[in-house]
Amino acid sequence: QHLGVLGLIKLCDDETDKLYCLTESGFVKIKEIKIEIQIRSILQHAWAEIEHDIGYKGELTIPDVLKRNFYRVAALLETADIEFVKNRDEQNKYEASVGEVIKTNPEEVDINSSSLRSYIDSSQVVKDTDEQLINSVNWTLKEEIVHVESLVEKFYFVGVRTIKDLDTFLKSHQKTVLEFCKKWVGDRKDKGTVLRGISLFYLDYVLVGKTNDPEFANRF
Repeated sequence: QHLGVLGLIKLCDDETDKLYCLTESGFVKIKEIKIEIQIRSILQHAWAEIEHDIGYKGELTIPDVLKRNFYRVAALLETADIEFVKNRDEQNKYEASVGEVIKTNPEEVDINSSSLRSYIDSSQVVKDTDEQLINSVNWTLKEEIVHVESLVEKFYFVGVRTIKDLDTFLKSHQKTVLEFCKKWVGDRKDKGTVLRGISLFYLDYVLVGKTNDPEFANRF
């Protein structure tokens, strides 16, 4: 019995003919073996490591005041685990529903990693701009999506806050995005490979250029 042990422990029986035990009389075949499987979250494992170093001698050798401290910390970690699971479930629920909200009320959807990924997956204007872009500079488009986390930061920097804003800017600056990409690539003849949503990467730079503010561009 250890202090505040967290996690799930399963004891299993396994029949085998491949294990041997060395005894004084030689190797003896083990016909049955007991297996202990410990299932823990990352936080539970962290607690187990701490508890092993501090409280491994068992409850009877630990003063009551320290036991209470152990139990309180164990309870806090268990609460944190529960909250992390809730957040994960809420994130999954949001990712499953944000696509429909983008279709009906894009002005209500803030730009974040999940919403931007969903927008790139579903937006016809992104698809069309990407295809025109790669055709104009002899590139190949991969199935993977661009690094959305970086794009989210860049869009917030230039003041684009919602999916509706983003969609409006891309539609109104589509021609400029294509022209800017051609100038960016220049006369290079090598065939590059880019990710889906690459047009949004160039849109960021177009929006920065529209400010006509060199200091703003340097900070970008």
